[in-house]
Amino acid sequence: MASGINLSPGVVIDFESGRAFLMAPEGGVTAVALSSGGMLWHSDEAEKPLLLTDGLLVSQADLPTSGNEVLVRMLRAGEDGGVESEGRLPVSPSINTALDLTPESSFTLTASPLEHDAILNWEFRERHLRGLVSGPDEVLPGEDLPEVEQAGGLAMEEPAVSFDVAAAEPRELLVRGQARLSPRFGNVSEMVEPSSEFTLPTVPQLSASMFDAALPADFETPENPNFFESADRAHLLYSSPLDDEGDSLPTYRWEIRSRETSELVGVLHMRVGFAPFVVRNNHLFVELQPFVQVMNEQIDEQPLQLCAYDINSGDQVWSQPLRDIYFVPAPPP
Repeated sequence: MASGINLSPGVVIDFESGRAFLMAPEGGVTAVALSSGGMLWHSDEAEKPLLLTDGLLVSQADLPTSGNEVLVRMLRAGEDGGVESEGRLPVSPSINTALDLTPESSFTLTASPLEHDAILNWEFRERHLRGLVSGPDEVLPGEDLPEVEQAGGLAMEEPAVSFDVAAAEPRELLVRGQARLSPRFGNVSEMVEPSSEFTLPTVPQLSASMFDAALPADFETPENPNFFESADRAHLLYSSPLDDEGDSLPTYRWEIRSRETSELVGVLHMRVGFAPFVVRNNHLFVELQPFVQVMNEQIDEQPLQLCAYDINSGDQVWSQPLRDIYFVPAPPP
């Protein structure tokens, strides 16, 4: 049965074995100790951890060439990360199954437990980039459209513009599918026939649940916090901005409480208002997005990373960089 917690896509934490399984920046999957952040093993046989079940780490692997299938490998999580089995999920040849998410397309594979098997859900989005649609000139009420001059100073009439807002609205192709996987043997069977539709464009979001929650009786500050839940739904985070006193980055007060009892677990000051997190054994494990700041007149550039904090002192215990799959094209020269 499943024992790990999916902190975010590509990060699985298992408190039973005291390990976290990460997408390594250089490629492959790395297992690290939750106590120290030290590497326990590294495997180049897969790229993205999806689910931990029955001691096997279900992971998405890269195929050498794009084709009409997705390679899923099961790694022995508690041993050396060796391959126990593998399965192949069929998809349409027109679907780009690359791990990196680009402005043009994205392929996302997730896994959830079902008895001793796993349910694989995949989603492909494709969007066609284009410039802004040229619409009618904006003028104040009662004003006439400006005349357009040609070379030589001769004026010409403004051409009639037929502007269809609905036609100009961008759309993206969304394709979804679902299959059942036997991790022990690698057998894959389709459960839901893939379906496709055109939808409005979406923006990738952090995996977070933000909601209204009742304040505990002893909760005094801040006045209007934002509420988030941990990845395992065991804790609530009350997040509010603090006065940064001229600092280059804002600071937020994280107050973490037990969801069941409202008991205060810890208070930390963080650089972000929210990030995927989980709390266990007086430690906060959190995935922090990349950021850049200036410290002592030097540029400090921090990558996407998994960090562990002592929840009593607020000190960082360790950090491990993660592979960033959000591809940002270089600006033109």
